[in-house]
Amino acid sequence: MPDGGRLLIASTCVNVDSVPADDTRRTASTFVRVAISDTGSGIDPTVLQHVFEPFFTTKAKGMGSGLGLAVSRQIIEKHAGCIDVRNNPEKGCTFRFFFPAAS
Repeated sequence: MPDGGRLLIASTCVNVDSVPADDTRRTASTFVRVAISDTGSGIDPTVLQHVFEPFFTTKAKGMGSGLGLAVSRQIIEKHAGCIDVRNNPEKGCTFRFFFPAAS
């Protein structure tokens, strides 16, 4: 957020119905959701469709590898979880991480 803003990190337990429907690896009935939100400018829609692709970056050469979200997604999925992003142009975005709850 180059112009400043707020960063919010929140966690809660949710049931399987709150996990993104396109995730077919869901095996648990309860998940821990961690949401990281900001009040920045949001993500440009043309960029948004690529944010989880390996080596995709909007940073200047030498300032980022473009692996952060791609690797994060792989790690989360290996633990039977999932990640999604909700974007609100001009108002910020939220990345939501879902992890199966331990019993």
